[in-house]
Amino acid sequence: VSLRQGAVKSSLELPALIDLAQRARSWCIEHDVDFRALALHFAAGPGAPSPPISSSLVGARFASEIEELVESLLLGCVTEVEKFSTAAEEFESAFGAEIKNFNPDAHFYYDKTKIEL
Repeated sequence: VSLRQGAVKSSLELPALIDLAQRARSWCIEHDVDFRALALHFAAGPGAPSPPISSSLVGARFASEIEELVESLLLGCVTEVEKFSTAAEEFESAFGAEIKNFNPDAHFYYDKTKIEL
């Protein structure tokens, strides 16, 4: 489903989402963790949620972005697994409760078992 097709929730809390994303990005910078690799590690790496995430949509406009995505995936899920496993635990401690308590209608997450797009 394309966001251009009107699948964006009308109740998004953009300022709160932007604030959370900026703080998460700052955390990653402070901890020398590639944000994209951490996200890919969470979705596909060892210790991924159970049941695992069935798909992760990752877009790219240029071939170079695909190369960067592959590098991040390898970094988070193959070459530096231990580092990213530890970082994922620390990130969860720093942001997990806030993310879990975020109103589901206020962010991009769609529970595939409860909604039809």
